[in-house]
Amino acid sequence: MAARSLLRRVRESLSPTRCPVCGRRGRPTPARAVLPQVLVRDWGLDRRWQELMNEREGRACPHCHAPLRVQALTRALLGEAGRMLKRRVGQPRDLAKGPRLAIAEINRIGGLHEALAPLPGHIYSEYGSLDPAVPSEDLLALSYADASLDLVLTSDTLEHVPDFERALSEIHRVLRPDGAHLFTIPVIWDRPRTRVRARMHDGEIEHLLPPSYHGISDPPPPTCLVFHEFGADVVERIEATGCRLRLIHDDRNPALAVFVTQPPL
Repeated sequence: MAARSLLRRVRESLSPTRCPVCGRRGRPTPARAVLPQVLVRDWGLDRRWQELMNEREGRACPHCHAPLRVQALTRALLGEAGRMLKRRVGQPRDLAKGPRLAIAEINRIGGLHEALAPLPGHIYSEYGSLDPAVPSEDLLALSYADASLDLVLTSDTLEHVPDFERALSEIHRVLRPDGAHLFTIPVIWDRPRTRVRARMHDGEIEHLLPPSYHGISDPPPPTCLVFHEFGADVVERIEATGCRLRLIHDDRNPALAVFVTQPPL
């Protein structure tokens, strides 16, 4: 079984594919070991999950350099946009034609941001931004009006929010009834329960486990504190908010999962 899986990966790595972000064809770059060892230690990842996560983050389009995680999110975006516009949307730049969709990108999505930025309906924010040209948005208290957005995009962000269920509810508040929140989060699907590393108590961060941060350096900068290490129960926790959930799994790599939620009916 392991040999067949390895052979399939080798064949796929040699086959040109079309990147959903830039639309160009090419062989994805080989997976790089991008996970810092301190993060591997914090997560307690075995070799299989290290490989899956490194492929998720370290294998990319040779042209626009969008990693597989961002490509998976982009495919979901194109599908949802096509559903709303009732036409095929082949890549992000196609959204510049026809009716405008209000798309909020909350925190920069590397590899996709550049494709979204020229769109007339694109709304970009960065948590804690000090740049006057880039507003700051808090997922627990968004400034957007009720039912004002068609799509909200977050990529590996909710694990850094102390109350991710509240964040989901806040996102659903600002979505139109037919809108959707498309997001990725790192999930170790082999683990049945989510591990809470930190929480807010009386306005202060309470660490239940040694502080852990996400980043691509080793050690990562202490700017992205992890509150949740998600396990398989994340699906149940999301559904408990009352939203409609669709989960898009990659057939080959379970780490490449995209969540699509919509406001409750």
